[in-house]
Amino acid sequence: MEVTVCVLTIGILAAVAAPKFVDSVDRHRVAAAAARIKTDLSWARQQAMSGSATITVQFNLNTSSFSIPELKDPNHPGQPYVVDLTMHPYDTNVVSADFGGDSQLLYSRFGRPDSEGSVVLQSGNYRQSVSVDADYGAASIP
Repeated sequence: MEVTVCVLTIGILAAVAAPKFVDSVDRHRVAAAAARIKTDLSWARQQAMSGSATITVQFNLNTSSFSIPELKDPNHPGQPYVVDLTMHPYDTNVVSADFGGDSQLLYSRFGRPDSEGSVVLQSGNYRQSVSVDADYGAASIP
């Protein structure tokens, strides 16, 4: 009898906690994906300034990925830099990417973007945006 009560109590607690756990995982996934985009946008801006070249960051809404064609993947030399946000640990979708009417952002050799804009990410019920300032090109997570 005591074992049955204990098992029922554990089952009820698990049923109550499971949705909260899933929400927590989704919140952390979208936050991690936003942090990755912010870091990579800062890296692209830095590379544009240090190399005195234009760097393009292209967001693909169909595949929920982004690429920086002018830069090579540091983990796979010789391959272009592509990040698939649907893969682990992000498991996140790119809902929108708007930089002056298109889904690509160009950093000039001075680190200035061609336009301001933002990327909106979603995992489960959670959404997070990453914005780029038109004046300085700095990426931020509001």
